[in-house]
Amino acid sequence: MIRFNRGIVTAYVAALLVLLGGAIGFREVIRNLDYYLMKKPVPLRKSLDGIPRQLGDWEQIGKDQAFGAAEIESLGTDKVLSRQYRRKIDGKTVDIDLHIAYYTGKIDDVPHVPERCWATAGLTQTVAPEKVDIDLGGNWSIDEEMLNSATGEPYPFVRQPHPITGAMNTIFMPAGDIVMQATEFQNDKKPDERLVGGYFFIANGRVTPSAFGVRALAFNRTDEYAYYCKVQINLAGKAQREREIFDQFGGISSDFLEQLMPELMTRLPDWPEIEANGLDDGGRI
Repeated sequence: MIRFNRGIVTAYVAALLVLLGGAIGFREVIRNLDYYLMKKPVPLRKSLDGIPRQLGDWEQIGKDQAFGAAEIESLGTDKVLSRQYRRKIDGKTVDIDLHIAYYTGKIDDVPHVPERCWATAGLTQTVAPEKVDIDLGGNWSIDEEMLNSATGEPYPFVRQPHPITGAMNTIFMPAGDIVMQATEFQNDKKPDERLVGGYFFIANGRVTPSAFGVRALAFNRTDEYAYYCKVQINLAGKAQREREIFDQFGGISSDFLEQLMPELMTRLPDWPEIEANGLDDGGRI
């Protein structure tokens, strides 16, 4: 039978007690600071596929993309919408692909983004990722009393009539300027065909163009709940010159997002309300 020196046993027991005390003390400190290391999920208010087929002058073409079990597993969420929209701009027909994916309860995941996915699909990058400013908010108002708790920025809002009752609804937009991260690829077999993909994220009532910036927004230590939503727009076209399609992307995306954002924000969690009053046990505001 192996016998340990009494001093070794004493030191071992002392170390275990220190570790146990540290764990208990750490939990107590976190509780006293009102920190939430494990975020609770917050549901969508309405389904993403209820976004209208007609958004201003933009009209859906075809049907929503269907996702199989393997694709949903790869995306990391089944709250996803992919569809095409079309409109005429300066006499030219413009088609875009819209992709929206909603995540909650699994904020650690870093979502798929074009600069990684398209490169692995065999396309060649022709424009490195760039930040593209999106010109929105011409019809938006500011509520100086409704401020984001993390930054103190006011929430913009729009007023729109209810489609059935006609009553005016206030729809809060995310705090901060919308900037997209965009990049361009080409098919080496058809070098005049260019594909531009740009995206941004809405997370806990704020916006970021960075896939890694999502963690900073959705992991505010004092937020009990957390979500993020990726909004991606793809624009394809033929070009003879460098950046010809890429330089059109910001204006086209701004035109589309001006119509999309109010519809999207009525489906995402009402973060100003959650900050003010929280959620009940059933996840309702």
